[in-house]
Amino acid sequence: MLIGYIRFVTLFFFIGVFVAGAIILRLLFGDTLRARRFAAHWVHINCRIGLKTLGVKVDQIDATGGIRNGIPAGEGHLIVANHLSYLDILVVASLRPMLFVTSNEIRDSGFLGYLAKAGGCHFVERRNRDQIQREVAEIAGSLSQGLSVVVFPEATSTNGAQVLPFKVALMDAAIVSGRPLLPLCLNYREIAGQPVGVSNRDEICWYGDMTFLNHIINVARRGDIVVAVTKLREVGIRPESDRKSLASEAYAQIVGHYVQIV
Repeated sequence: MLIGYIRFVTLFFFIGVFVAGAIILRLLFGDTLRARRFAAHWVHINCRIGLKTLGVKVDQIDATGGIRNGIPAGEGHLIVANHLSYLDILVVASLRPMLFVTSNEIRDSGFLGYLAKAGGCHFVERRNRDQIQREVAEIAGSLSQGLSVVVFPEATSTNGAQVLPFKVALMDAAIVSGRPLLPLCLNYREIAGQPVGVSNRDEICWYGDMTFLNHIINVARRGDIVVAVTKLREVGIRPESDRKSLASEAYAQIVGHYVQIV
């Protein structure tokens, strides 16, 4: 219990440092691409610290069979991944500086929304067809400038029983920019030395009407989480590519490597 308390207090200290640094960056550079680039690096640094504070170990796996491991830097990939928890953001951001896409609902949700703004997130409203085109163009602009952008195309976090069908609208950003998709598969393997299953998945998965504060307190209390991140084959943009085919190919790869929590 004492270790959990120390983790929790330390985590929120670093959240304060993160917010302070993000405010300084915004004051110096405003709402510009340069500001987002610095924000991506700042998020990367703080997420690595946050994972160590919470006791989360990330195992990186390369399923491509290539000689290059890890997430490519400075090449502008639209990264798509399955989504189980807010922890996914820390895990993916710890790999390489990158931006994230989240919903307008998160932007307007108080504390989490403020963290998202500080991290330079792109905000989208998938249900507004007129607005989504402008948002796709903004994401494509970041990709074209060599920034990788992360999308969780299930559009919600889940309890891990399955990977939900992907929403396809944001795949247009890859087509507009000509930059490839890079699918990642997240599998949470252990918590406090026990395999992740139905009995303990709610200690990692964050979904439904779960409250953020209570959940993260419990994560800090338990700690010792192991998550595997599998880098899958890039999905290149071809003349015949459309958003449905891109989403379908990325989804098939992720599902093929995902271990259902059942």
